[in-house]
Amino acid sequence: SLFATKKEQLSNINNYVCLNNTPNSCISKLTFKFVKVLPSSTTPYTSETSAALVVDGDSSFRGNLYTKGSTTVGGNLDITGDVNISGSLDVAKNIGFSGTTTFDGITYFGSAIDATATNTGAVQITGGASINKTLIIGATARVLSTTDATSSTTGAITTSGGIGIAKSLNVGTNATVG
Repeated sequence: SLFATKKEQLSNINNYVCLNNTPNSCISKLTFKFVKVLPSSTTPYTSETSAALVVDGDSSFRGNLYTKGSTTVGGNLDITGDVNISGSLDVAKNIGFSGTTTFDGITYFGSAIDATATNTGAVQITGGASINKTLIIGATARVLSTTDATSSTTGAITTSGGIGIAKSLNVGTNATVG
C-alpha cells in the first residue's frame, strides 16, 4: 500500500513511486495523464471532480480492486470474467441475458401485469417452457392454440395422465370417450 496526503511526499526511485523518498515504501510506477489528489476526508465524495483521486484517462489494474464503500460507474461496465455477488443486486432499468442462465433458490417476479395475448404479461417466453414439478395457476388458464384433436395424443392440450375436473365440463362440438 502507498498512502500520501500531499503530492510532495511522493518521489521516483528507479521507476518506482515511493513515499517520503524511502525505498521500502515503493510500488511499481504509476503513470497518469492528469491526477488531482485532494486531502483525505471522512465525508464521502459525491462527484468525479471532488474525489480524493481523479484520473483523466484510462486505468488498468492487473490485480484485485477492493472498494470499502459504494462504487459508481458513469459509463458502461464490461466484464470478461465471472461476477460474484454476495448481497443483493438491484437493477433500475432493463437487463438482458444471452446464453444459459441458472437461478438457484426462489425467483420472484413482482409485476402484476396480466396477460391478454402471447406477447403481454409480467413474464414472456418466446420459446418453449419445461417445468419438472407442479404448475399451479392462480387464475384462468387459457390456451390460444386451435389445433383440433383427432386422437388422445393430438389437440391444443394433451396429457399423458388423467384429468380431474371438480366442476362442469362443456364441449363445443364432439366428445369421444374410449
